[in-house]
Amino acid sequence: MRIAAIVPAAGSGERLGASLPKALVAVSGHSLICRAVETVAQYVDLIVVAAPHGYEKPISVAVEKWSMKTSVITGGITRRESVSLALATLPDDVDYVLVHDAARCFTPGSVFLEVIHGLKAGNEAVVPLLGMVDTIKRIDQNKFVVRTEDRNFLGRVQTPQGFSLATLRAAHARECSVEATDDSMMVEEMGIPVLTVLGHDLSRKITTSADLEWAEAYVARRIK
Repeated sequence: MRIAAIVPAAGSGERLGASLPKALVAVSGHSLICRAVETVAQYVDLIVVAAPHGYEKPISVAVEKWSMKTSVITGGITRRESVSLALATLPDDVDYVLVHDAARCFTPGSVFLEVIHGLKAGNEAVVPLLGMVDTIKRIDQNKFVVRTEDRNFLGRVQTPQGFSLATLRAAHARECSVEATDDSMMVEEMGIPVLTVLGHDLSRKITTSADLEWAEAYVARRIK
């Protein structure tokens, strides 16, 4: 049974206030992509990193320690394009694929294990999810509240998102009725059940300067 991982890493660092692509932004001396691949490599047989155009070399250098199981390709303009390009490079003997954001580089190994366990149990799609703690309001185009949603049936989806290879390929081969923000959304449109497992607060997506400050503080506490 072979498991592959796709790590989309083509996002810009604009919202972080960085001149480099987000994946190359460092937290306490180590880039986000380095930290992400370090964890991913413990749970999969091969990894494909989708790098921003023109940054393939520095991304390759950042993940050189895991080069025996990691390849770096040029990503697309969108996340979906990057994942599709990476999918095309995977051999047919791969059983499962984990799609993991480079920006969620502190995701604990326990989340990877839960997702993999869900796949091995026979599910075609598995995603980590955290429940909502805030009251959730639906609003209209004029910013007025329409109603309050039942947060017991809502959650925040994280990564790694796991799929059978055939399911993920089929999802990327078809048109999506809306702009998909993650891969599970495309699988949902096919009518395939998506199992949720417990996510983790440490799987925070490093997107803004505030997230970066949190990451620096987290690493500082961890190494004391």
